[in-house]
Amino acid sequence: MIWFASHWMQGAVLCAAGYNLRWLLHAIVRLWLALVFFLAWLRCLPSVLPQTLLAPRTTI
Repeated sequence: MIWFASHWMQGAVLCAAGYNLRWLLHAIVRLWLALVFFLAWLRCLPSVLPQTLLAPRTTI
């Protein structure tokens, strides 16, 4: 009976560890994708800003 209980406990611990590793990998991927999109946005920003916010005002 003790042998079964110890293996059940090991299985539960390994299951929890696997779930935590999966969650951690998903979080890393989400953060990495957010970083990629943010860097792409920063790269496009200089080409957009002179036409919008940084353009000198013209008076007509």
